Amino acid sequence: MMKVIINKNLCIGNGMCVGIAPEAFKIGSDGKSIAYNQNPEISSLIREAEENCPVGAILIEEED
Repeated sequence: MMKVIINKNLCIGNGMCVGIAPEAFKIGSDGKSIAYNQNPEISSLIREAEENCPVGAILIEEED
């Protein structure tokens, strides 16, 4: 199981994650990303968003 964390201090709200995985990320009212769906079936898209975040604001933690 994975847990997706958005570092709001780093996030600049450019929407790269939303473009890659709209099923997992959206832009909140503060203009920054929110990880709202951490379904394992879309884990490859979530990881791609993490890898492509220009400021490294997406952190994935593996849970048991």
